[in-house]
Amino acid sequence: METAELNGFTEWYNDDDLDYRTPELPRLGSPSPSPTNQSQPQRLALPLLQLDDWTPNLPYNEAVPTCIRYSIEWKLLLNKGRLKKLTNDTEQNLTLAPGAFWDQTLKSKLEQLLKKKTPRTKSYEPEETTIIVSVTDRTERDLSKRFDEQDIEWGVVEDQLRAWSHLLHVGKRLRIEISFICKELDTHQDVPPRILDLIYAKERESAERKRKRKTSDSEGERPIEVINPRDKAPGVYCQWHCAQINDPNWRAGFREACRITMDTCLDLRHVYADQNVDFYVAQGIKIGIARSSVGDIRSWADEVEVL
Repeated sequence: METAELNGFTEWYNDDDLDYRTPELPRLGSPSPSPTNQSQPQRLALPLLQLDDWTPNLPYNEAVPTCIRYSIEWKLLLNKGRLKKLTNDTEQNLTLAPGAFWDQTLKSKLEQLLKKKTPRTKSYEPEETTIIVSVTDRTERDLSKRFDEQDIEWGVVEDQLRAWSHLLHVGKRLRIEISFICKELDTHQDVPPRILDLIYAKERESAERKRKRKTSDSEGERPIEVINPRDKAPGVYCQWHCAQINDPNWRAGFREACRITMDTCLDLRHVYADQNVDFYVAQGIKIGIARSSVGDIRSWADEVEVL
């Protein structure tokens, strides 16, 4: 019976079918044959939109990104021996390339805030700019750059965004931190020539405006003297205008303005005080004739003695 059982086992178990070799282990770094890895598509780099390709307020699909999106956290600092923060802000969900966004929006915004946050009696200029580009991935190191004044090499920053753009497919975020550092100009010797020229030009313009305003105010306070009967003054004033021109159309225009003045019983003193050019234009008087008829009354009154 034992022999029969042994013979039966021998028929079922064939010693030639066994492999006594040491099994081979997978090599380090060899691709896994997992069907999951074989089916995943390669994550491609995303484009960084320049101004010609950019559409404002275009919805951004974070689940299926089609371009690079990033944020800018910036601050404005004043160097007064130690750095003093004047203001800071965050620009979120940007898709326009950083260099184009700087030219389009951020540069002017920064200049306006610098004027708003500092005394008008003092002048300031950019000293340096520091930039840190980062991604929310612990395996990637930040890119740190420093630039003189505001001469920023945006190409370096944009290249780094492109290098990390494939990480947006897996939910990572890109960020740019910028510190704009300015310094105060203490004396005119520190002011660049072009800025100094602008300061002097503005001072001259301001002085000229004050002089004109003072002259205008003094003339406005001095009343116009019309010594002839008021009802005849418009006619004499019209003759004064016509004596200075040759064109018959101009003369006809001044005569028509004179007629309107007399028909409406307007005193020349009141015409000059009101400076209502539109009144004559509405009556069909040419704008040039109307302005001269209203604005030259004081010159006429100073030059001509009305009989």
